[in-house]
Amino acid sequence: MFDWKKDHLTAGNCTFTAVDGNGDHLTFRVKISNPVWNNPDDHSQGLKRPQVFFVGLLTGPANTRDFSGFATMNREDGSVKLFNATRFTYDTTAVKVADLILTSIFAGKLPDGIIRVDAPDRCVKCGKVLTVPVEGNPYRAYGYGPDCGPRMMTLPGAPRLMVADDEDEGGYLPDADDYDNGD
Repeated sequence: MFDWKKDHLTAGNCTFTAVDGNGDHLTFRVKISNPVWNNPDDHSQGLKRPQVFFVGLLTGPANTRDFSGFATMNREDGSVKLFNATRFTYDTTAVKVADLILTSIFAGKLPDGIIRVDAPDRCVKCGKVLTVPVEGNPYRAYGYGPDCGPRMMTLPGAPRLMVADDEDEGGYLPDADDYDNGD
């Protein structure tokens, strides 16, 4: 089973399917809002407000675009907060499932035996369909496509890439040892 991490959910465009013991399934998407900069011409001045993670449920036949947004995801613990104007309630099965899965992933462990969350068939960073097999895309096993994978993590045996000036600040990309795919 794919080992989901908080990084997958917060990468920007993550789609996943939750399957219960009866084979019933729900497909969700967690998508980050577009950035709103204090000065669109000078990004060094920072964001005007933090980016928001939107949670949607697949409700139509087009499995790449028929998502109905119903909540935001808390960036600290993965909990969902419903939109003010939504047909969903906190008692809706989809909301309960989304909250359970997201908070469990943020806590580091999915509930045993209750739910299976399938590996993504889209890059969790950019949302493109993953069509290149694992033999041609070693990052696929970690949820990334061949374009995003090298920017998001380091594979075994490759040198770790610095993304910040100070390694004490956690400026290294995660490497494959930080993931356990149940192999």
